[in-house]
Amino acid sequence: MKTDFPEKLLHYLWQHGLFDQKDLCTKAGEFINILQQGQLNLNSGPDFFNAKIEIANRLWVGNVEMHLQSRDWFRHQHHTDPAHDGVILHVVHEKTIPIELDGIPCLNLFGRICLKLLSKYHRLMNSSSWVPCEDQFDPDLAGPFDLWKHRLLVERLERRSVRVMELVKGLKYNWEEAFIQLLFQQMGFNTNRLPMGWLHRKIRFSQLKREAGNKSRVEAMLFGAAGMLGDGEDA
Repeated sequence: MKTDFPEKLLHYLWQHGLFDQKDLCTKAGEFINILQQGQLNLNSGPDFFNAKIEIANRLWVGNVEMHLQSRDWFRHQHHTDPAHDGVILHVVHEKTIPIELDGIPCLNLFGRICLKLLSKYHRLMNSSSWVPCEDQFDPDLAGPFDLWKHRLLVERLERRSVRVMELVKGLKYNWEEAFIQLLFQQMGFNTNRLPMGWLHRKIRFSQLKREAGNKSRVEAMLFGAAGMLGDGEDA
């Protein structure tokens, strides 16, 4: 039975509490009670923010950092990164005795994760099927499942249609302006949707339309509105 897996899976297991939480204790033998796992961080910095954990009957509120090997703390240079100063617990998964950091308790989850869950993970990840879980669907449910997917699609289109019509009404049925605003938002995707929304408020479609065919002017308008041209003193 394989017990190795990527660190992202360890994040998932911690986030959803998918491990044996009975009689948890640190490497030093202090009992641990997890009140809140914290909020998963998808950017740089600790893996989980604002966790609430009781360690030796004392409440700690802070961040949690996770590694498959405790020495990864030093490999990733966390000991020199101020962003990790608020870490209250170091969670690892390793067979050997983990390294305990100075002032940061260590929790080893090795042996606390269900082997059936790990087996299922490896089976899905190593599947040669286009959809790894396709063999888990009951053939008798194919018809209802297709109807359900169709209904989900219709409901999504209905929700989006409502948002588009609200935008169009707010722009006094200026469809071209509504289109350019939606286009800007979609180009920002999830990460840059907000700044792209700010940008489209500074430039109207009528301005872009007036300069249609002049690539340099359109680029100048976009970069200027985004504040990326500077004041020209260094030119």
